[in-house]
Amino acid sequence: MALPPDRTDRGAERYLKDDWHGLQLFAIDGAQFRTPDKPELREYYGSANTSTKRQNAYPVMRLVALMNLGSHILLNAVTAPYRQSETVLAHSMLATIPDNSITLFDKIFYSEDLLLTLNQKGCNRHWLLPAWKNIASEMIELGNTASPGTIPKRLEHLRGALEVVFITKRPRPSRPRSVKISKTRYPVKHSAAPLK
Repeated sequence: MALPPDRTDRGAERYLKDDWHGLQLFAIDGAQFRTPDKPELREYYGSANTSTKRQNAYPVMRLVALMNLGSHILLNAVTAPYRQSETVLAHSMLATIPDNSITLFDKIFYSEDLLLTLNQKGCNRHWLLPAWKNIASEMIELGNTASPGTIPKRLEHLRGALEVVFITKRPRPSRPRSVKISKTRYPVKHSAAPLK
């Protein structure tokens, strides 16, 4: 269960070097921990998947935490059974994120509901997460750079002048994807037709 907003004031205080262009920096991330192998813990937390019908040796607990990146103080943390989604757990702690802030997320938190709720339920609250490798997007504006090679050097000047439009249909890859398999377990039949 997440902490109520009135219990998290200490982590939202301003500290020296806790400011990035007038905004506080926070991060939400999740982790998994093995717990002692007790029947009550296994019943509550559950365990991770295995390739056989056997259970893992230990029950697994899921944890999602919200941290102030300037002070490294945890504002909130939630534990739950292994099968519960980290995105759902993160959603339960959005009320503890203060206004005038940027919250960093990992790729697993790519959820429209989570990100829009964070942005719309406060004043001047922003989020940042890495783009998925296969996300379909098209660059529509790129500031005043002379060439794409100068982008890394001038990235600080481009913040705010960079826009991306997400397209609905991802283009097919120009080259076939490769598949790696064991040659000893699955020998190649030269008479078989090539993969397309």
